[in-house]
Amino acid sequence: MKKLVIFIFMMIFEGVFISPCIAEIRYEGSSTIAKFMYEAITVYKESNFKIITDTESEGGETSVVEGRADIGGVAREVSQSVLDQGVKATLIGRDGIAIITNISNSINNLTMAQVKKIFTGKIKNWSEVDEPNLPIDVFYMAPISATHLVFKNVVLDGENYAGKVISPDRRIIGWVRREEHKGSIAHISFSFLDSVKPKIKRIRINNENPSLENINYPITRPLYLVTKGQPEGEVKKFIDWVLSPTGQAILKKRFLGVK
Repeated sequence: MKKLVIFIFMMIFEGVFISPCIAEIRYEGSSTIAKFMYEAITVYKESNFKIITDTESEGGETSVVEGRADIGGVAREVSQSVLDQGVKATLIGRDGIAIITNISNSINNLTMAQVKKIFTGKIKNWSEVDEPNLPIDVFYMAPISATHLVFKNVVLDGENYAGKVISPDRRIIGWVRREEHKGSIAHISFSFLDSVKPKIKRIRINNENPSLENINYPITRPLYLVTKGQPEGEVKKFIDWVLSPTGQAILKKRFLGVK
């Protein structure tokens, strides 16, 4: 027993048990931004993280206002009503929204006008865009998703979707890949496509390729980390790191950076 006490004392003296208490940072919101968060925390070790994505971008806003989270993730413009409550939005990057279809579909390119007509139900068969006779199955995200809102505003000009709602966002790819959905079309964040490239097809829009290297791709959206008031303490340290060359290098694996 005496030897054990001496051993523990020596361990403490050498600093083995002396380590600062690591703070926990609570993140809630966009599952798109969470893709970056999960990669970032494998490198950033200054804090522990709790990550919740079920509430998507809408929850990213309300969680910081209501004090449920230290950092919210919002993959669209932050609502002015939320900013008016003292929320600070920090732009960390931009995301592309890809149009995808089943790998067996022959379609390769659409115009923005055609995309709008397909997702609003005005075009119902691929033969209407000079493709083989095949009914179109439209899949889109629930309104809680920022992808839904951005796409509706930017591409559909505020018109309503026609098709089937799939939630959460990540399930879209599985629906598009099914054998019985050869005529499918959907939209999805670039961040979900890294591991499924051979299994689905990305459709060019206005002949612009949907890739991180193409700055002319027409469907993008901002990515924000939001806090109640100016970020402070460990939260500020993390956000500063996200904007640093190291943090931006990780973000640029999936998104367009800001630096």
